[in-house]
Amino acid sequence: MGSARRANLPRARDRDGRDSRHPPAESLRAMLRAVLVTPLSGSLGGYGRAGADALALWASWHNDRFRPWIEMTVFDAHPNPVAALNRSSQAVPDLLFGPYGSGPTAAVAGATSRLVWNHGGAWVPAADNLVTVLAPADTYFHGAIRAVPKADAGVRTLCVLSSETGFSDAVAQGAVDEATRLGLRAISGRLPGGAHPADMLLVSGRLSGRSGADSRGLYRTHRRSHQRPVLLAAWIASFFA
Repeated sequence: MGSARRANLPRARDRDGRDSRHPPAESLRAMLRAVLVTPLSGSLGGYGRAGADALALWASWHNDRFRPWIEMTVFDAHPNPVAALNRSSQAVPDLLFGPYGSGPTAAVAGATSRLVWNHGGAWVPAADNLVTVLAPADTYFHGAIRAVPKADAGVRTLCVLSSETGFSDAVAQGAVDEATRLGLRAISGRLPGGAHPADMLLVSGRLSGRSGADSRGLYRTHRRSHQRPVLLAAWIASFFA
């Protein structure tokens, strides 16, 4: 069974000295209930707790300045995000924030008709009830692809390598699309052995295990064969799939 906890909002006071976490009785009607369904335990627990802390800071900042007050409750999405979603409905929330992780986010969005604020799924298919508040995975390399050719006009070709996960594919395809839009030649390949000669090497894969070793080997090979070596790597753990 998962658990729920009230977000630990930092103590803050209004200008008249009242503790903003404890509004006067006449303002309780204006309380806005928000819930976050996210992993607090399991392999994604650390990331989920970090997201919960970030939302707690946001709610505290809001409560210092604006009304209605926000009451934030967090439900542990591990091991079953849909079950956690069902438990969260008992709080009768006005706002629903989705979990960390693309898979859990897709599961939550698919199990409810409510509007879900995507707070941690970087690669989630579009849905009528999903609003993304984070940069999608396919934009991760855009800044680098725009910056490097400006710094070195000799960079005209890119090799983009990815592993066989949905997140890695999204990062790589976004890089290819952006490079093509800018008039650069982009070649796709699969880790570990799909590298092609290019001025710029981009890798979206895992740092640990066989893929990580293969990627480091690609970096050394690229350095030996190019006067302008460039390696940009997004090390994506397997649980982002």
